[in-house]
Amino acid sequence: MPGRADDASQQTLPWTPYKVRVGDLDIRVAQRPGGREGDTPLLLISGIGAHLDMWGPLERALPGRGLVGFDAPGTGESDRPGRPMRMHGYARVVRDLLDVLGYERADLLGVSFGGALAQEVARRHPERVRRLVLCATSAGFVGVPPRPVPALFLMSPARYYHPALFRFMLPRIVGGRTAREPEALDAQLGPRLSNPPDPLGYAFQMFATMGWTSAHWLHRLPHRTLVIAGEDDRAIPLPNAKLLASRIPDARLHVVRDGGHVFVLDEPESVGDVIEAFLEEPELRAFAGKRSGPAPAPRRRRAATS
Repeated sequence: MPGRADDASQQTLPWTPYKVRVGDLDIRVAQRPGGREGDTPLLLISGIGAHLDMWGPLERALPGRGLVGFDAPGTGESDRPGRPMRMHGYARVVRDLLDVLGYERADLLGVSFGGALAQEVARRHPERVRRLVLCATSAGFVGVPPRPVPALFLMSPARYYHPALFRFMLPRIVGGRTAREPEALDAQLGPRLSNPPDPLGYAFQMFATMGWTSAHWLHRLPHRTLVIAGEDDRAIPLPNAKLLASRIPDARLHVVRDGGHVFVLDEPESVGDVIEAFLEEPELRAFAGKRSGPAPAPRRRRAATS
């Protein structure tokens, strides 16, 4: 997957995939160096069943940003754990992966399941996280549930295995541009089907989400947070993002107009600049209120919300 070598040449750098030993698991990772030495890397945490090769569109929307992707246990080319893990187990894998890669801290960008996992990492290992970008995600079972058809389809990894199932299921799950524009759907076919998840690994991820919620501790997260959601997200409706943004003390919400569940893949240009501006914001500044919109503005810090 291409990135950009430097601001002058506009040339690309490939991901460098390899495997590392994390606990008793071999985990596949890939890294793209950043344009500036010392920048905090952005760790990309995929949605349920997804693998790091699917990050291409967002990677191209964040030129010059140091990125790290990985296949969660049981997805892509990473080992499946010997038994199911709860969310705190996946968070421990992320922490240990940062140790293996030699990163004291990282910014975390999580999508859907990955957004829930990013919250869990921030809760259990707050010193390892600088900032959070939570995309198309929720606070777990206390949130607004998906529509019945997306909920049913999300129970199965079938969309990762056959083109016909992919074309039938994915638009009904994600909405947004993928549901409106056939070319947006077609663009995701190859990457998604190229490395399907282990069926049991997918089931393990589903198991980790059952009964999980962050609603009762979101107000204790100290990290500056950007919550991004699509208006037409059929898997995780917009009110879930509003809940996250209202409960995390130093958070703001950006809504992608007519965006779906996979806006980071089917319209990354709508969020690339927003994410970049958030990550580049000076440490001593904070966001102005809980409003929607791409541009950060100063505000006075306040206590945790009720």
